[in-house]
Amino acid sequence: MSVAPPIFQRSLTQPLLPTDENSPKRPEAATLCMQPLAASCTGTATDTSQTCDLDASTDGTAECPAGCDSQPGHTNPYVNWASEDVEWHGESGPSMVCASVNELEPACNAEIGMDYGGNPDYVATAASDAIPATECTGTADDGTSTCDLEASTDGTAECPAGCDNNAVGAIAVGDTVSCGFAPIVQIIADHADWPAPGWYSGTLTIDTNLGNALDCQARCYANADCTYFSYEWEMTGSGMYHECYLKRSYANSDKRPEAATLCMAPRAQSCTGTATDTSKTCDLDDSTDGTGACPAGCTADPGNTNP
Repeated sequence: MSVAPPIFQRSLTQPLLPTDENSPKRPEAATLCMQPLAASCTGTATDTSQTCDLDASTDGTAECPAGCDSQPGHTNPYVNWASEDVEWHGESGPSMVCASVNELEPACNAEIGMDYGGNPDYVATAASDAIPATECTGTADDGTSTCDLEASTDGTAECPAGCDNNAVGAIAVGDTVSCGFAPIVQIIADHADWPAPGWYSGTLTIDTNLGNALDCQARCYANADCTYFSYEWEMTGSGMYHECYLKRSYANSDKRPEAATLCMAPRAQSCTGTATDTSKTCDLDDSTDGTGACPAGCTADPGNTNP
């Protein structure tokens, strides 16, 4: 005989409640119980030169020093929730229109919340990364002018007609260089009334079967020119639309020979310069000064996951 699964009922002494409201006994409920509690650091630090706070300007670190009482705070009205049951899963959230499992199905090896080719950047760290402001090469139409930017060779600093004028901005060692946006191969939407972005001049493909990131990834795989994709399910105007952007990877070119090698490489976090507290080192290594954070006064670069 089969046994019916147990039915779990809430305790009658703990009725379901709406959002916390004011009441004669707890007049502060609506204003205080719904507010987040900030993290704090109080007491006396083991190292008396340190201050029990989270302010880097006082002692060079925004971390709570050893010996202090650290309270992580919480986001009211949410509190930590756990169970000894290893298979337990619990979550809470606001009342709102939400996507179905279909829309939230992730694609393979996808970077959630990241846009491929959304104008990443890199830092020119080697001499080979630097390029001059403008290059003029090839053969001039008149046969007498020189394809260069030197007035001393042919009387003009202009690039003569017929020469290849690769007019780009100079890149010096240490410069942060914008890679620009990855080339768009195709844009696909699930409804014909979706307004394509103004910068796009290509043909918009309508595919009513486009329903999630996996669908977008499959369409990228089926397109020989597509190497990466970006997918969005968002409110545009008065409706929700599925949007699939098929893109190419960054490639080398005469004007930007660094694109394929540097624009496609992730940039690590860094911390450079001179710390306000001279006993601190501008790095992210806690073995040098006791903290893995970038000290006050230093220049912090969060890095990025190129491309």
